[in-house]
Amino acid sequence: MIVSVEGYSEGGIIVEDCLALLLNLLRNNLSNQNFFRETSNIQRIAPFFEMEQSDDAKEGCPVWNVQKQSNIILMLDILQVLISPTNNPQSVISCQKVMYTRGIYMQLMDLLLFPISLQIYSRG
Repeated sequence: MIVSVEGYSEGGIIVEDCLALLLNLLRNNLSNQNFFRETSNIQRIAPFFEMEQSDDAKEGCPVWNVQKQSNIILMLDILQVLISPTNNPQSVISCQKVMYTRGIYMQLMDLLLFPISLQIYSRG
């Protein structure tokens, strides 16, 4: 809820903190991952990856500031935790099915092909 109110990937440090907390809760914790999936939270991820043209675009390519890059990377880390090969195969398949039916995989493909201009971001 907080992430949606704060603007998903466009949000600021509050979104980043929420995503970092969520990542820590999900990492290596199958019980939390199952709860996250069973309470339909994977479906709520889809708006996070909606890419829109912005007013600050350079030559047709939107510019992503460091904060947006950080938010996107954290959400990708969360998705990676949910479908990690170290998880129970049935849990991975369940997450993958939800991600597929909700169009998240297509959004990730769009993200890969989306023309963007990035500010330098160093993950440290």
